[in-house]
Formats: sequence, structure tokens, C-alpha cells
Amino acid sequence: MVKTGEPYHEKLHAILNDHPQPFWPNRSELEKRLLADACELCGSTDRVEVHHIRALKDLEQKGRREKPLWAKVMSARKRKTLVVCWSCHRNIHAGRSVTMLQT
Repeated sequence: MVKTGEPYHEKLHAILNDHPQPFWPNRSELEKRLLADACELCGSTDRVEVHHIRALKDLEQKGRREKPLWAKVMSARKRKTLVVCWSCHRNIHAGRSVTMLQT
């Protein structure tokens, strides 16, 4: 039998980390955003969902009224998806204003 390392009882000064940093290797950018479990608009963690549009060009149509705030966020990030809470998602589909997280 080969002895490897120190026996457990000899590690008196070992530091245990009960709250390690999340480690998500090989995850897509969307998966990481979903795993953060927070609305990208208001910061809420209540029932997080994904709002999706077919194409970014749909946000840039001429002759339309000014883009809502959520559309500006999607355009600025050049993303067809937006991770939002249930409340913000309902407001987006109903055409109501969405409150943004203060940065």
C-alpha cells in the first residue's frame, strides 16, 4: 500500500470553504445568465424566465415609435434573449413599461 498525502487527523489547520464560488465550465453564455437566477432588468429573483425575439433586426424597424427600454438593452447587448423575472416578462408582452435596475 502506497501512502499518499497526510492523514486527515494531521490536517488541523485546513480551511474549509462552505460557500465556494460557482464554477460553470463549458457553459454557454445564456446558461451562465440563467444560472445567475436574476432578472437582467430589475434584479428580481422571482420566477426567472427568458424573453426571446426572432431576430435583432425586428427591434430596428423604421417608422416605429421609440423602442422600449428592454428592447434597447437587447440591442445594446446584441442578444436575442433577455433573462427576466415573471413580472417583467408579462409587462414586456403587455406593452407596459419595465423598471430597470439602478446601476
